[in-house]
Amino acid sequence: MNHDRDPLLTLTDSGLYCEPGDFFIDPWRPVDRAIITHAHADHLAWGCEQYLVARDGLAVARARLGETATIATLPFGESIDRNGVKVSLTRPGTSGLLDAIDATNAEAVWLTHGYTAVVARWLGDHGREAHAVATRYEGESERERAETPAAEATDRSAAPGVGESNGDRGDA
Repeated sequence: MNHDRDPLLTLTDSGLYCEPGDFFIDPWRPVDRAIITHAHADHLAWGCEQYLVARDGLAVARARLGETATIATLPFGESIDRNGVKVSLTRPGTSGLLDAIDATNAEAVWLTHGYTAVVARWLGDHGREAHAVATRYEGESERERAETPAAEATDRSAAPGVGESNGDRGDA
């Protein structure tokens, strides 16, 4: 797949859609298959046919969606293959993202939340193909991006956001 001409993720009226994997990421309308990046209620659109959430977020998803919702879980650090697309859910913070990239041997990374542009630039500077994807869940400000020294990071411990615990910062 040529990622410049044929992007893995497309922004639609229902949210971010992955055509090869046939799923949506944090959809804001009911869809067939929803992958939920983290357990914030605004990421859990009610009425989807199937949900995939991190095991640690099951209680929040169940409380929000009800007992009849079809919810599968995935432990942090593990991945699934969906029609050739490898999907993993990471712990909050960039260190969880970096662990997931290493564990899955990801050839390319699409960042959907947090400091996407900064982390994508840092990953690119360190030999990884990375794409920042604009979503309606963006949480970083221009000032935060300018203040994060990603281009100056020289090792993994200096990656932007390493050590953060806020679920909306540095996660994919």
